[in-house]
Amino acid sequence: MEKLKLNMILETKVNGLVGLLDGAVHEADMDVIHDFRVGIKKIKAIIELVKYNYPDFEYNALPKCLNKIYKRLGVIRNYQILQQQLIYKFHHHPNIVSLIAVIQNKIFDLKHFSQKFYSRKFIGKQLKKIPFHLPGFIDFYEVQLFLQYELGVIIQLICSPVKNAERLHEVRKRIKIVSNVLKMLFESNTAPNTYIEKNSRIAETISKMLGEMEDLIIVDQLLTKKLMAKINKAFRIELLNWKKEVIQFHEENVEKLYGMLNTNFSQLI
Repeated sequence: MEKLKLNMILETKVNGLVGLLDGAVHEADMDVIHDFRVGIKKIKAIIELVKYNYPDFEYNALPKCLNKIYKRLGVIRNYQILQQQLIYKFHHHPNIVSLIAVIQNKIFDLKHFSQKFYSRKFIGKQLKKIPFHLPGFIDFYEVQLFLQYELGVIIQLICSPVKNAERLHEVRKRIKIVSNVLKMLFESNTAPNTYIEKNSRIAETISKMLGEMEDLIIVDQLLTKKLMAKINKAFRIELLNWKKEVIQFHEENVEKLYGMLNTNFSQLI
C-alpha cells in the first residue's frame, strides 16, 4: 500500500489557501472564509499527525499570525451566521433592517481591521513558512494509530461527566481532525475505499450535528444587549425571548446529542 507523501500534500493545501486570500480577508465572502478556515484545519490535522508519530521530530508550529487571522475570520463568519439566522426568523419584522445594519457595520469594522493588519502579501509569506520539511512519508499503519488515539481522546470527552458547550466544541474540533485525515487518505488513495467511505460518512454526520448545535451557541454569544442597544424596545424584547428559546433548546438537546455521539462512535474506525 502506498505511503502518504506529506510534503506534496502540504504544499497543495498551502497553494489552495493562497488562492483564497482575497475572497476571505479582503472581501469577507462567507463561503470563502469557510473554505479558508477548513484549509487551515486540514494543515493543522497534518501537523498533529506528524507530532503524534514523530514526537522527537523538529518542526515549526503553524505561524501565530495565521492562528490569529483564522480566529478573526471565525468571528466575522459567526456574525454572518447570526445575520442569516435573524433574517430567517424575523424576515417579515419591520425592525429587522435596523438590526441587520448594526451587524453589517460590525462585520465591516472586523473586515477593515483584517485588511489593515493582514495584507495578502504578508499572509501569503506566512503560509509559505508552514513547515515543508516534514518526514517525507508516512504509512497507513501510522495514520491508523493516530486516528485510534484521537478517537480515544474523543470518547473520554464524551464520557466525561462535564457536558457543556465548551466540551462539545472540543469534541467537534477533534472529530474535524479525524475527518480531515480520512479525507487526506481518500485524496492520496492510500487506504481501502470501504474503510474511508464508512468512517468519513460517520465523522461527517457527527460533525454536522455538532455544527448545528454550535450555530445555536452563536445566538447566545453574539446577540448581546449592546448589539441591540439602538433597536426598538418591543423588538428587543422579542429578540431576547427568542434567544431564551434558543438557549433552552440547546440545553435540552445536549444530553440527547451525547447519546447520539455514543451510538455513532461505536461504529467508527
